[in-house]
Amino acid sequence: MRKTFQIKFFKLAQADIPYSTSALAFEVACDVLIAGAMIYHLLRNKTGFHKTDTAINLLVTYSLSSGAIATLFAICSLVTWITSPTTLIYALFYFVLVRVYGLSFMSLLNSREHVREQMFSGDVVSTFPSYPPVDTTLHMSDMSASVYDGKQEAV
Repeated sequence: MRKTFQIKFFKLAQADIPYSTSALAFEVACDVLIAGAMIYHLLRNKTGFHKTDTAINLLVTYSLSSGAIATLFAICSLVTWITSPTTLIYALFYFVLVRVYGLSFMSLLNSREHVREQMFSGDVVSTFPSYPPVDTTLHMSDMSASVYDGKQEAV
């Protein structure tokens, strides 16, 4: 009795194959589009400052790796669905794919601290170098006027 139920279920599911195939294909397309758009916009907004560009490159790496993993599982799910739609082999990849989205989001949130450390580590580097180096130290003896009660008096 159970075997006939399974055959009957898969026989009725044959009508839904085009819808399921198109849904999986759209999922692959959306994964590629989202990852590509994130990488494109990050690379487009490089500033020319070393630390900011390093942080952007790091974010591009994270976006590429998380997007590639999600796209890989979506493609595997689509291929196994197309090659054997009457089995549940595709579900192995599909159920993992659902968790990959959550894990990639959590990975992105956890990477913020690492990106912040990369941006603010080390000494502060001047973005406007002056050649030859100029001493910009202000000494009190260089002051030509003193401030007393909000009014300037000549010294």
